[in-house]
Amino acid sequence: MKQRLFIFLFIPIFSTAQNHTEFWSKLNTIVTVNKSWSIGMDVQYRRQADYNSGDKNIFHYPMATSLRAWVYYSLKNQWQIILSPLAYFKNDEILNNNGEIKQTNEIRQMAGTSKSVDLNRIKNKNRFLIEVRYIDFDNNKSYTQFRYRLQNSFTISLHKKEKTTGINYFLSNEVLIKNQKQQTSFDQNRIYNALQWKFMHADIDLGYQWVVQRNTNNTLHRNQLFLMLNLTI
Repeated sequence: MKQRLFIFLFIPIFSTAQNHTEFWSKLNTIVTVNKSWSIGMDVQYRRQADYNSGDKNIFHYPMATSLRAWVYYSLKNQWQIILSPLAYFKNDEILNNNGEIKQTNEIRQMAGTSKSVDLNRIKNKNRFLIEVRYIDFDNNKSYTQFRYRLQNSFTISLHKKEKTTGINYFLSNEVLIKNQKQQTSFDQNRIYNALQWKFMHADIDLGYQWVVQRNTNNTLHRNQLFLMLNLTI
Protein backbone atom coordinates (compact mmCIF):
# COMPACT_ATOMS: atom_id res chain seq x y z
CA MET A 1 0.00 0.00 0.00
CA LYS A 2 2.85 2.41 0.86
CA GLN A 3 4.53 1.69 -2.49
CA ARG A 4 1.29 2.38 -4.35
CA LEU A 5 0.80 5.65 -2.46
CA PHE A 6 4.36 6.76 -3.30
CA ILE A 7 3.81 6.03 -6.99
CA PHE A 8 0.41 7.72 -6.93
CA LEU A 9 1.78 10.96 -5.47
CA PHE A 10 5.23 11.24 -7.02
CA ILE A 11 5.25 9.52 -10.42
CA PRO A 12 4.34 12.89 -12.06
CA ILE A 13 7.66 14.33 -10.89
CA PHE A 14 9.62 11.79 -12.90
CA SER A 15 7.49 12.00 -16.05
CA THR A 16 8.36 13.98 -19.17
CA ALA A 17 7.24 17.49 -18.31
CA GLN A 18 6.56 20.91 -19.74
CA ASN A 19 8.42 23.71 -17.94
CA HIS A 20 6.48 26.91 -17.26
CA THR A 21 7.83 30.16 -15.80
CA GLU A 22 5.37 32.46 -14.05
CA PHE A 23 4.87 35.42 -11.71
CA TRP A 24 2.34 35.14 -8.87
CA SER A 25 1.28 37.98 -6.58
CA LYS A 26 -1.25 38.20 -3.78
CA LEU A 27 -2.67 40.91 -1.52
CA ASN A 28 -4.25 39.36 1.57
CA THR A 29 -6.17 41.37 4.19
CA ILE A 30 -7.54 40.04 7.50
CA VAL A 31 -9.78 42.08 9.82
CA THR A 32 -10.07 40.91 13.44
CA VAL A 33 -13.67 41.22 14.66
CA ASN A 34 -13.07 39.78 18.16
CA LYS A 35 -10.88 37.13 19.78
CA SER A 36 -12.77 34.34 17.96
CA TRP A 37 -13.88 35.76 14.62
CA SER A 38 -11.92 37.27 11.73
CA ILE A 39 -12.87 38.04 8.15
CA GLY A 40 -10.62 38.53 5.15
CA MET A 41 -10.23 38.98 1.44
CA ASP A 42 -7.43 38.26 -0.99
CA VAL A 43 -6.73 39.46 -4.52
CA GLN A 44 -4.39 37.50 -6.79
CA TYR A 45 -2.73 38.56 -10.02
CA ARG A 46 -0.62 36.16 -12.11
CA ARG A 47 1.40 36.50 -15.33
CA GLN A 48 3.27 33.93 -17.43
CA ALA A 49 5.79 33.36 -20.20
CA ASP A 50 4.82 31.38 -23.30
CA TYR A 51 6.44 27.97 -22.83
CA ASN A 52 5.42 26.98 -26.38
CA SER A 53 7.83 29.47 -27.95
CA GLY A 54 10.60 29.30 -25.33
CA ASP A 55 9.66 32.74 -24.01
CA LYS A 56 11.31 33.61 -20.67
CA ASN A 57 9.47 36.85 -19.86
CA ILE A 58 7.31 35.91 -16.86
CA PHE A 59 5.28 39.13 -17.21
CA HIS A 60 4.48 38.68 -20.93
CA TYR A 61 1.00 37.09 -20.87
CA PRO A 62 -1.91 37.13 -18.42
CA MET A 63 -2.42 33.97 -16.41
CA ALA A 64 -5.05 34.55 -13.71
CA THR A 65 -6.84 37.13 -11.60
CA SER A 66 -8.99 36.32 -8.61
CA LEU A 67 -10.97 37.72 -5.69
CA ARG A 68 -11.74 35.56 -2.65
CA ALA A 69 -13.55 36.12 0.68
CA TRP A 70 -12.56 34.39 3.93
CA VAL A 71 -14.08 33.76 7.37
CA TYR A 72 -11.99 32.43 10.30
CA TYR A 73 -13.11 31.11 13.68
CA SER A 74 -10.41 30.51 16.29
CA LEU A 75 -10.73 27.68 18.81
CA LYS A 76 -8.63 26.62 21.80
CA ASN A 77 -5.07 25.32 21.44
CA GLN A 78 -4.50 27.21 18.16
CA TRP A 79 -7.12 25.31 16.19
CA GLN A 80 -8.99 27.31 13.57
CA ILE A 81 -12.01 26.73 11.33
CA ILE A 82 -11.59 28.22 7.85
CA LEU A 83 -14.33 29.08 5.35
CA SER A 84 -14.20 30.73 1.95
CA PRO A 85 -17.86 31.21 1.00
CA LEU A 86 -17.14 32.68 -2.44
CA ALA A 87 -14.25 33.23 -4.83
CA TYR A 88 -14.06 34.25 -8.48
CA PHE A 89 -11.17 33.21 -10.74
CA LYS A 90 -10.45 34.24 -14.33
CA ASN A 91 -7.83 31.90 -15.80
CA ASP A 92 -5.91 32.40 -19.06
CA GLU A 93 -4.32 29.46 -20.87
CA ILE A 94 -1.82 29.92 -23.71
CA LEU A 95 -2.86 27.70 -26.62
CA ASN A 96 0.10 28.04 -29.00
CA ASN A 97 3.32 29.97 -29.73
CA ASN A 98 1.29 32.73 -31.40
CA GLY A 99 0.11 33.79 -27.96
CA GLU A 100 -3.55 32.87 -28.44
CA ILE A 101 -5.36 32.82 -25.08
CA LYS A 102 -8.26 30.69 -23.89
CA GLN A 103 -10.15 32.23 -20.96
CA THR A 104 -11.94 30.22 -18.29
CA ASN A 105 -14.13 31.66 -15.55
CA GLU A 106 -14.86 29.79 -12.35
CA ILE A 107 -16.47 30.12 -8.94
CA ARG A 108 -14.86 28.44 -5.93
CA GLN A 109 -15.91 27.62 -2.37
CA MET A 110 -13.71 26.19 0.35
CA ALA A 111 -13.90 24.95 3.97
CA GLY A 112 -11.47 23.31 6.34
CA THR A 113 -9.42 23.57 9.50
CA SER A 114 -5.88 24.31 10.67
CA LYS A 115 -3.74 23.63 13.72
CA SER A 116 -0.69 25.70 14.72
CA VAL A 117 2.14 24.67 17.03
CA ASP A 118 4.87 26.96 18.48
CA LEU A 119 8.32 25.34 18.70
CA ASN A 120 10.60 28.00 20.21
CA ARG A 121 11.60 30.13 17.18
CA ILE A 122 9.63 27.97 14.75
CA LYS A 123 5.88 28.12 14.12
CA ASN A 124 4.37 25.05 12.47
CA LYS A 125 0.94 25.18 10.82
CA ASN A 126 -0.98 22.23 9.38
CA ARG A 127 -4.02 22.93 7.21
CA PHE A 128 -6.62 20.78 5.47
CA LEU A 129 -9.13 22.29 3.01
CA ILE A 130 -11.88 20.93 0.79
CA GLU A 131 -12.39 23.07 -2.31
CA VAL A 132 -15.27 23.02 -4.81
CA ARG A 133 -14.63 24.50 -8.27
CA TYR A 134 -17.46 25.43 -10.65
CA ILE A 135 -15.44 25.68 -13.85
CA ASP A 136 -16.88 27.38 -16.95
CA PHE A 137 -19.95 28.19 -14.88
CA ASP A 138 -20.96 30.87 -17.37
CA ASN A 139 -21.39 28.60 -20.43
CA ASN A 140 -22.69 25.19 -21.50
CA LYS A 141 -19.30 23.49 -20.94
CA SER A 142 -19.53 23.85 -17.16
CA TYR A 143 -18.41 21.10 -14.79
CA THR A 144 -17.63 20.67 -11.09
CA GLN A 145 -14.35 19.57 -9.54
CA PHE A 146 -13.48 18.84 -5.90
CA ARG A 147 -9.97 19.30 -4.55
CA TYR A 148 -8.54 18.12 -1.23
CA ARG A 149 -5.65 20.31 -0.07
CA LEU A 150 -3.20 19.35 2.67
CA GLN A 151 -0.54 21.91 3.58
CA ASN A 152 2.27 21.81 6.12
CA SER A 153 4.27 25.01 6.74
CA PHE A 154 7.06 26.35 8.95
CA THR A 155 7.81 29.98 9.83
CA ILE A 156 11.35 30.28 11.19
CA SER A 157 12.47 33.47 12.94
CA LEU A 158 15.83 34.64 11.58
CA HIS A 159 16.08 38.09 13.16
CA LYS A 160 13.70 39.72 15.60
CA LYS A 161 14.15 43.39 16.38
CA GLU A 162 10.93 43.89 18.31
CA LYS A 163 7.82 41.80 19.07
CA THR A 164 6.16 42.87 15.81
CA THR A 165 9.23 43.46 13.66
CA GLY A 166 11.67 40.98 12.16
CA ILE A 167 12.76 38.72 9.32
CA ASN A 168 11.45 35.17 8.93
CA TYR A 169 12.05 32.26 6.60
CA PHE A 170 8.86 30.58 5.40
CA LEU A 171 8.70 27.05 3.99
CA SER A 172 5.59 25.11 2.96
CA ASN A 173 4.52 22.01 1.10
CA GLU A 174 0.98 21.51 -0.20
CA VAL A 175 -0.45 18.43 -1.90
CA LEU A 176 -3.69 18.75 -3.91
CA ILE A 177 -5.82 15.74 -4.85
CA LYS A 178 -8.74 16.23 -7.24
CA ASN A 179 -12.02 14.41 -7.77
CA GLN A 180 -13.83 14.91 -11.05
CA LYS A 181 -16.51 12.77 -12.71
CA GLN A 182 -16.16 10.22 -9.87
CA GLN A 183 -12.42 9.81 -10.52
CA THR A 184 -9.83 10.72 -7.89
CA SER A 185 -6.26 11.54 -8.95
CA PHE A 186 -3.17 13.57 -8.14
CA ASP A 187 -3.55 17.23 -9.13
CA GLN A 188 -0.42 19.04 -7.97
CA ASN A 189 2.27 19.49 -5.35
CA ARG A 190 3.41 23.00 -4.36
CA ILE A 191 6.74 23.59 -2.60
CA TYR A 192 7.21 27.22 -1.55
CA ASN A 193 9.98 29.05 0.29
CA ALA A 194 10.31 32.75 0.95
CA LEU A 195 11.88 35.49 3.03
CA GLN A 196 9.32 37.39 5.08
CA TRP A 197 9.81 40.96 6.28
CA LYS A 198 7.40 41.52 9.17
CA PHE A 199 6.63 44.97 10.53
CA MET A 200 3.75 46.04 12.79
CA HIS A 201 0.54 44.57 11.30
CA ALA A 202 1.93 43.67 7.88
CA ASP A 203 4.44 41.41 6.23
CA ILE A 204 5.92 41.18 2.74
CA ASP A 205 6.92 37.76 1.39
CA LEU A 206 9.23 37.30 -1.59
CA GLY A 207 10.01 33.76 -2.65
CA TYR A 208 10.06 30.94 -5.15
CA GLN A 209 7.44 28.24 -5.64
CA TRP A 210 7.95 25.01 -7.56
CA VAL A 211 4.80 23.20 -8.67
CA VAL A 212 4.40 19.75 -10.20
CA GLN A 213 0.96 19.51 -11.80
CA ARG A 214 -0.57 16.53 -13.56
CA ASN A 215 -2.98 17.18 -16.43
CA THR A 216 -4.85 14.64 -18.53
CA ASN A 217 -2.08 14.17 -21.09
CA ASN A 218 1.08 15.56 -19.54
CA THR A 219 2.92 16.85 -16.48
CA LEU A 220 3.70 20.53 -15.90
CA HIS A 221 6.64 21.89 -13.90
CA ARG A 222 5.81 25.46 -12.85
CA ASN A 223 8.59 27.79 -11.67
CA GLN A 224 7.08 30.82 -9.98
CA LEU A 225 8.39 34.07 -8.57
CA PHE A 226 5.96 34.82 -5.74
CA LEU A 227 5.31 38.22 -4.14
CA MET A 228 2.77 38.52 -1.32
CA LEU A 229 1.60 41.30 1.00
CA ASN A 230 -0.36 40.36 4.14
CA LEU A 231 -2.22 43.00 6.16
CA THR A 232 -3.86 42.41 9.56
CA ILE A 233 -6.25 45.04 10.86
